[in-house]
Amino acid sequence: MSTAARLDQALRAAGLPVMGVAIGRKDDKTTWRIDFTADATDAQRAAAAKLMSSFDVTAANAEPDSARDVLGEIDALKTQLAGLQNVLVKKSVIRADEIAGPSRRPTAGLE
Repeated sequence: MSTAARLDQALRAAGLPVMGVAIGRKDDKTTWRIDFTADATDAQRAAAAKLMSSFDVTAANAEPDSARDVLGEIDALKTQLAGLQNVLVKKSVIRADEIAGPSRRPTAGLE
């Protein structure tokens, strides 16, 4: 399992609301990023940062042992993609509402 997949799994196992992670350089955690869901609290973000800073990179360097591990990584990526799609849909609905403005919004009883 990749470093990113292991970190993502650890964050989710801790119950933290993450959409996914990105690993820049494995040997430099300042290049790592955690993407949170919109409802993540400051306390949850701090807990995730602490977990990431103590994350054991050497254990995460193992390659997938089996097809099951690869499928697990694919499932994790699908989950991350679904989360990103949900965020994009919500933002596009909000943006469409802003573009339409109050004059284009339906008003109850005035048809």
